[in-house]
Amino acid sequence: MPKGTTKENEIMRKFARVAGVILLLFVVGCTSLDQPRNSAQPSLVLSSVLTPNLQILGMHRVSDGNILHGNPPGNPGKNLLHGRPRENIYTPETVRDIGGVIFQGTAVPAGSAAGKLVAITYNPKQADGQRLRLTIGGKAVTAELYDWEMIPIARFVNSGYTSCLTLYDKARTDEEERLDNIHDDIMWVNFHPALANTLVGLNLLFADAMFVNIDLMQFADEVFDTRIPGYHIPRQNDQSTDEIDALIFLGALLLDVESYFYTDYGREISYSIADNRIEFKGTPFYSFVGLDPSDNVIVGDELNELFDEMHDNIFDINPTVYRTAERTAQWVAFFRMVQEDYPQVWQRFMGQIDGITVPVVETPRYWLSGTERE
Repeated sequence: MPKGTTKENEIMRKFARVAGVILLLFVVGCTSLDQPRNSAQPSLVLSSVLTPNLQILGMHRVSDGNILHGNPPGNPGKNLLHGRPRENIYTPETVRDIGGVIFQGTAVPAGSAAGKLVAITYNPKQADGQRLRLTIGGKAVTAELYDWEMIPIARFVNSGYTSCLTLYDKARTDEEERLDNIHDDIMWVNFHPALANTLVGLNLLFADAMFVNIDLMQFADEVFDTRIPGYHIPRQNDQSTDEIDALIFLGALLLDVESYFYTDYGREISYSIADNRIEFKGTPFYSFVGLDPSDNVIVGDELNELFDEMHDNIFDINPTVYRTAERTAQWVAFFRMVQEDYPQVWQRFMGQIDGITVPVVETPRYWLSGTERE
């Protein structure tokens, strides 16, 4: 049979993909008729020091005195001290032992920012959200960045590593081993030290765990009963997750993918100036991966492409969480550019934020994926 044109092949390929998704949606719909979703919203509280009680969300700390800030004893975040900018993340070790959130990008100037020198300073006397003084080409540029974002992100970049968190940690104490034996679906969480016990770290966990329990994570930002400046985005409507569920099922069934990264690996993040404000282009994406019997990494390119096309749908699952996660990746890339291209500026900036504290938001040690909303 003669081959069609490239355009015809592309049309047929897209048709086959859409038909497969429709079929899966039908299967998912039929099999879930006797499993109604719990439509009630979670009842969570946040203390005055921004330490949430996340047990309803399935996230927990171990009450062992040796566990500090939700991280393992001895060397918090040790297995997150992994990876350097521009290193290949598609290795068996990273797929098997790390996964999670990995931000590799270094921002590049574009448009009106191209070829312009960059400088940053921190002014604690300004109102929160206005303390980062950014100049591009000698002109002040507005950069609305709050301390709860800026400080952890800068310290993460300063570490030189690119792995933010993992759900693939292991039980490390007798109490954790006991819980590991009780719960088949337990996932041990570990954060890079700069992101542990921060709102940035918690939201990256929400973004990473979004497809573990989509229904639950739609309401993840509602754990806080205190308004956090620059954080919440009002929800317009609840997002249907049937198609996303079906796509994940498709990937697991047909494409041999068994996990995913939330990453900017291989994507360009650029910055420019628009209306005297810094503007970013480029966002992280979900990269579905697996290992074949020979321990070679399988990248689910077709599934990755489908999820790319559904970016707006995925974003709408929880706009607050996704905006935070995307801003984090963009500012990581920008700060990494400053660190690499303007080392003296970077060192001075890091000295200015030394000792600056941000609200403590307790990040969990483990996650039970089957938790239901109450």
